[in-house]
Amino acid sequence: MGPTPPLVLERCTSTATSATGRFRVGRRATTVHFEGVAPDPRSLPDAFLAIARVMGMETDQRIVSLPRPSRRFRTRVDVLQRVHLSLFPQHHEAPILSWPRPDRPPLPAPDGRRTAAFFSGGVDSFALLAEHEDEIDDLLFVRGFDVPVREHARNEEVLRTVRAAAEAVGKPLIIVDTDLRDFSDPVCDWTWFVYGGLIATSLLLERTHRTVLCAASVADHHLPEEAVRLRGTPFGNTRTEMRIEGRTATRVEKVAAVAASGLARDTLRVCWQNVPGTVNCGTCQKCVRTHAALVASGGAGTIATFPDELAFDALAAHPAVTRSDRAYLGEIRDAAGARGEVELVAALDRALEVGAPAP
Repeated sequence: MGPTPPLVLERCTSTATSATGRFRVGRRATTVHFEGVAPDPRSLPDAFLAIARVMGMETDQRIVSLPRPSRRFRTRVDVLQRVHLSLFPQHHEAPILSWPRPDRPPLPAPDGRRTAAFFSGGVDSFALLAEHEDEIDDLLFVRGFDVPVREHARNEEVLRTVRAAAEAVGKPLIIVDTDLRDFSDPVCDWTWFVYGGLIATSLLLERTHRTVLCAASVADHHLPEEAVRLRGTPFGNTRTEMRIEGRTATRVEKVAAVAASGLARDTLRVCWQNVPGTVNCGTCQKCVRTHAALVASGGAGTIATFPDELAFDALAAHPAVTRSDRAYLGEIRDAAGARGEVELVAALDRALEVGAPAP
């Protein structure tokens, strides 16, 4: 544990449709706000403790929670730490000082509450919807996750695409707004910090939703055994939980399934660059890899939001460095090789070679 002062969750407040947590590090205080939620005030400490725990693991800080989390969630947030550290061993344990409160009894089902699924209009979202369509009542889009909430014009552009996708599949769309990234981006990588935000958002829907589904971004067989075992259990308290689904399918299998379903033909959005005036830029890492998976699985031309031609040079220029990146490109390469896509295999080989760890 380094010399950094502890990250203190000082207080939580809410209205019928909003929730705010106040954090302090030394003399600096910051608030995180969610709008469009349906919180029970008793679960606010659980929601904001999820955010603090994920941040503390990256910043090497102790966590102090003055509001009392539930006993159940206090246990589950320790499981979250075990999963996280099995995936990112370079991060740190973040001890929590808190006084848990007794759990409330679970509500008998059915209780009139609904099931939502996080939905950004991407591959994982559509694959989750295809697999659990009958279970899902509502789609849930968080404005401020993919694009920081202060980027108003781009957020509205993205939201138009997501709304069109939700209308096309006939599901109501819930929109939540948050400034969470203003708090996290200066010190944390959103790639993994997002899980704190996902759990927090789920818990803040307690009055209207019993379960929130979240799509797995990496298949189980690419993960350490401990992560596979632990992430199969929902994260939450006795009233509301977030469940990770789609854990067995590879990314290439999901891309193929989404293309075959036709659900995402005109609305699939995967881009990281968020270039104004585009759904997918076609050249960023996320775009070219998804496009490559489409080509490798025989789905070229089935998604209208991608260019007609795959940018092979751009694909080769994005090195596969992380374990999940290398696994994903390896999957695409296997599928491309099976279809005789020689130029695609060569581009993938270059990306894998450039990103290979030093001997």
